[in-house]
Amino acid sequence: MPIKLPPDDARTKNERRKKSPSRPESVQPAPITEAHVFLFRGEGRLKSVDFTAFCFRRPRKRSDKFGLFLLGISLANRRVLLASRQGQDLGVLCSCIVRAPGGNGATYEYMRVVEAYRHKGKTKHRTIINLGRKDLLAEHLDLEKLTRLLHGDPSSDAALQPEDIDTVGAWDWGPLLVARTLWSELGLEATLDSCVISNRRKNTVPLSDRALVLVANRLVAPGSEHGLARWLETDFVCDRRGRRWLPAWREEAERKASKTPRVQVELAQLKQWYRTLDELVSHKDHVERALHVTLRNLFSLQVDMVLYDLTSTYFEGDGPPGLSAHGHSRDEKPRNKQVLVGVVMVDGWPIAHHVFEGNKRDAMTVPDVVKDLEQRFGIKRFVFVGDRGMVTGKNLDSLRNGGHGYIVGRNRRRSGEVFDYIQSATGPWIECPVGITARERSTPPKTLVQEVASNKPGVRVFVVHSDDRLEYERAQRIKAMERVRCPARKAATARCQR
Repeated sequence: MPIKLPPDDARTKNERRKKSPSRPESVQPAPITEAHVFLFRGEGRLKSVDFTAFCFRRPRKRSDKFGLFLLGISLANRRVLLASRQGQDLGVLCSCIVRAPGGNGATYEYMRVVEAYRHKGKTKHRTIINLGRKDLLAEHLDLEKLTRLLHGDPSSDAALQPEDIDTVGAWDWGPLLVARTLWSELGLEATLDSCVISNRRKNTVPLSDRALVLVANRLVAPGSEHGLARWLETDFVCDRRGRRWLPAWREEAERKASKTPRVQVELAQLKQWYRTLDELVSHKDHVERALHVTLRNLFSLQVDMVLYDLTSTYFEGDGPPGLSAHGHSRDEKPRNKQVLVGVVMVDGWPIAHHVFEGNKRDAMTVPDVVKDLEQRFGIKRFVFVGDRGMVTGKNLDSLRNGGHGYIVGRNRRRSGEVFDYIQSATGPWIECPVGITARERSTPPKTLVQEVASNKPGVRVFVVHSDDRLEYERAQRIKAMERVRCPARKAATARCQR
C-alpha cells in the first residue's frame, strides 16, 4: 500500500530542520534501538537454521555514501526485528504485495519491503528487499505484525514490547566477509568453480566454498580440521548461498563408547574437510597458475627475482607412502618420518609450493623448481635466490646455461676458494639496514658486507659478517661440544670408580 508524504511546504523551515521530510511523525517505525538486536555486519543474504537476516545497502540522501539497514526475521519465535545504525535517517517503510502468474494458471503473491521517499517534490518508492512468496512466509512469521511495525502503528506498542525481543544469536561476521571479498578479488572462487567435476551431486557445497572455510579458519583461528568445529560456533561461516556451516558434535555417550573417544566431531564432517584438501591437491597446478596470473595483473608483478626455500614437517605415524622418509630434520625429530615442503616466492608473493621426499637433499630439488618456473609459469629469465644448501656446481652451471642469474650462499667449510675470499676481505665494510624485528631489540644486531675480487668472469662475490649468524653458529658449536663431553665425563667417572 503506497504512503503519501506531506508536501515540503506543509511545515515551517524550523520543522524541516528538526525532522527529515521523509519521516513524518505519523508513520515512524517502532523505536527499537540497536542495543536490543544483535545482527550480522555485512552485505548479501544470510541464512541459518533458525534465523534469517536480510542485509542491504541504501543510498543515503543525496551523497554517494551508503547506509546499512538490517531486517531480521526470527523463525523460531516468529518475531520481527527492525534495526538500523544509530543516527541513520531511514525513509518511510511499508509492505507491498505484488501478484505474478505462476504455472498451471496459478497466481502467486510476493511480499516486498518498500521505502517511500521524496525526489524533486514527488513521492516515489523503491524496493528495499523481496521477502518472497506470501504463502510461504506466512508459515514462519506474523505478516500482520510486520506490516504494523513497518507502518509505525501506535497500537503495535502493546503487541510488541521491548521484553518480547530476544537475542537470537551473536556471531562474528566481519572476518569471513573480508576473507570472502579477498577470495573473490583474487579470482579463487572462479578458478575453483572451473575445476568442478561435471558429475558432482546436486545440493552439495561447491569446492570453492569449502576451501574458503579452511583458508578463513587458518587466517582467523589457526587450528586443525578437528578444531575448526569450535570456530564454527563463534563465527557465522556460510557458503555463497548463505547456508551456515554448523559444527557436528558427537553424542557424549556414543563418543565415550567408541574406539576414538578423543574425536568430538562427527566423522562425516571431518571427512568432508579431508576430501576438500584432496580435491585441492588434484587441482594444485591449475590453481597456482591462475593465481599467479591474477597477482601479476593486480599488482603489476615484475618477475625479476625468485626466492626459494625448504622446510620439513614430520609425522607421528608412518606418513604417506612414497613421500615420508627419514632425513635431516629441522624440527629435531630425527626418529620421525618427514616430508620436505618448498615455497617459491616472487616479489613478496608465494606463487607455488612443492612437496618432496623426506630424505631428498635440498640441492636435488632445485632443478625441478627451475623447470616448473620455466614451463608452467612461462618465466624465461630470473635471478634465483637460495641458501647454501641449494648450491652445487651442477646447479650453478645449469642456472647460467639457462640464462638465469643467482644469489646464493656458499659454505665456507671444506672450501679453499671460499676461505681465500674471506681472507681477501680487507677493505671497508658497509653496514646493511636492519629489519623490523632486529630494530625492536635493545641492541640491534649488525650485518656488514663488502665486495671482493672474483676469480670467475661474470660472477660477483660479497663477504658478509652477521652478528646473528655468529651467535647462532657459536651456540651450535657449544652444543656439539657438550654432546661429546658428556659421554667422555661418564666414561672417566666409570674408570675412576673401578
